[in-house]
Amino acid sequence: MVKRNYGVLHKNMPMIAGKLKWSQELRERILSQRNQFEHINHLSLQTKEANLVFQKCDQMLTLIDHHDEEIYTLWVESLDALCQENLNQPFLKWNKESGLYFVNFRPELSSVLREVKYLGLLKGFIISDVALNLYSKREILQMYIGSWKLIIELYNKLHTSILEVEFPLVKKELEKINELLRPATETLTWQAEDSWEYIQKIRDLIQDVNSRVRKIKCNVETIHTVVQYWNDELFFLHNKYESAKLCLDTEKKMIKYHKLIQDGGESIHQLVKDNLHLFRADPLADEWKVYTEYIDHIILVGFFIAIKSFLQYLIECTEMLPKSPPLFEVQLVLNCCELSFNPSLDLEMKNSFYDLIEELMNDIFKMASKVRRVAKHLGIDTYQQEVDKMSDLAGIRQEIMDGVKRAVDKAKKYKTSFDKYSYLWMNDKTEFMRQFLLYGRFLTSEELEVQADYGLPKCPPQLEQYREQALLAGVVDTEYSAIVVLDHAPHWMDLRINIYESLYVQVSVFEDVHTFGWFQVCIKPFKSSLLNTIKRWSWMFKEHLLNHVIDSVNQLVSFIAVTEEGISKKVEDGDYVRLVQIMTHLMAVRDRQSATDNAFESLKETADLLKTYGQQFPEYIYADLAVNTFWLKQ
Repeated sequence: MVKRNYGVLHKNMPMIAGKLKWSQELRERILSQRNQFEHINHLSLQTKEANLVFQKCDQMLTLIDHHDEEIYTLWVESLDALCQENLNQPFLKWNKESGLYFVNFRPELSSVLREVKYLGLLKGFIISDVALNLYSKREILQMYIGSWKLIIELYNKLHTSILEVEFPLVKKELEKINELLRPATETLTWQAEDSWEYIQKIRDLIQDVNSRVRKIKCNVETIHTVVQYWNDELFFLHNKYESAKLCLDTEKKMIKYHKLIQDGGESIHQLVKDNLHLFRADPLADEWKVYTEYIDHIILVGFFIAIKSFLQYLIECTEMLPKSPPLFEVQLVLNCCELSFNPSLDLEMKNSFYDLIEELMNDIFKMASKVRRVAKHLGIDTYQQEVDKMSDLAGIRQEIMDGVKRAVDKAKKYKTSFDKYSYLWMNDKTEFMRQFLLYGRFLTSEELEVQADYGLPKCPPQLEQYREQALLAGVVDTEYSAIVVLDHAPHWMDLRINIYESLYVQVSVFEDVHTFGWFQVCIKPFKSSLLNTIKRWSWMFKEHLLNHVIDSVNQLVSFIAVTEEGISKKVEDGDYVRLVQIMTHLMAVRDRQSATDNAFESLKETADLLKTYGQQFPEYIYADLAVNTFWLKQ
């Protein structure tokens, strides 16, 4: 049981039926106990006290009967007026300020229907004709109530969600609905028995309009999704798997992206065409033109957000923390005799890095030219003109290009740090070797003019020239220079080769990339080319030594072969010519012996020197050198 401030109410039951149900159960409990006592034959039940109990019991039952009669009578007395008053109310109420409708079925009538339902389950109550009449209409009333609630829910939702730009396109239909609803707010009441066809007509009309408007709004949401997708897909240029983040060679990707924009534009046009049919609008009507301008605005905002997001991304990347990975990369390359960047950093050169960034900006902005204007009446083919006028985008773009110029200046300054190695790729190796062997240095342009006109005295290189060349190459410090002078390398070429071998080690530890915040220069190509160039310089001197040893041995072998052939011929008596020839060979051998004693050690040291650089002679060279030197000493 539930106790209320208005009395005792049976659980889960309406007010009147609940109270009567409670009193009925109480009566049944009292009568059940009394009946049981009446069947007991015992002296204790014939006493004065027992009679008093039974009197109290009768009094209680009388009170319960009075209680039920009072409650039921009061309810019935007001029932007729209540039903008539509420059933004579119109179906709907309309709020003039909000423009919304409400179902005008009073809670009191719902309460009566519940009371009648539960009173029918109780015994001993005669339900009034008014209540029974109302209850007999419960099914049709419930059908009316359900339909009106659906109608009002759809209408109110439509009324509150319709946009200002959409309202003129459905205005006539909404006015028609309001006109149909007017009798339901004024003359048609719950007493009407032939209203079902009228309710169905309104329900079908509002469902049709609501369904079409819902599809229209869904199509507009799809348009929003399409333009948002343009923004998301724009970041395909950002390659998250590479250290040099933004790929400048984006022609194929940009073509693909522009195709995506174009396809999205066609989808939007189809959605707008669908909305035209859903609105049942005239394409030449002013209301429709205003609506297409509304769609135009959505597309323009989409282009603005996509372009600004990408430009802002570039700005953020160019202002990133030092530990963040760079965004752009150029390569420092050595092409023939020129050290340059790829792409070029020369602002005046076509397809330079600056041009590529500018072209990237142009391609991003050109997305607006890939979609036909929805608002055809404006006489503008695409959205490009509108996007180009957006000052915010132009300002960010200029800020990016200014940052590119600053980065280019830093990279150019960094490039000059390698000028000290320019002689390696600028000088002609063959001519350098020729001049160095003749004059001990590489001649200046003035000296070359003098040499061409008057000639210069030959001055083969001494140890001091090699030390100077080493210091110029930047690979020999003062301590090392002193050691070279003191040790007196076994051959004058040794120091020159050491210059390039040491230079090779120095260059090999160069950094692979140099970073200027968001911009980095990859020097791997230049580093590789420079190392190869140094190796070629080193090989030129090694090759000179190799050829010197091989030529010397071959000359010695040839000399001995000629000499052996000459002195082996028999001299006849009186053959003075042959005798002179033999004497000439013997004198040549004598002269050769003094030179060969020194040459043998020099050639052997040269061969050992080349071996330290990984250059091996064929075994026959060593054998020929030893055997023929021994022959000369015999």
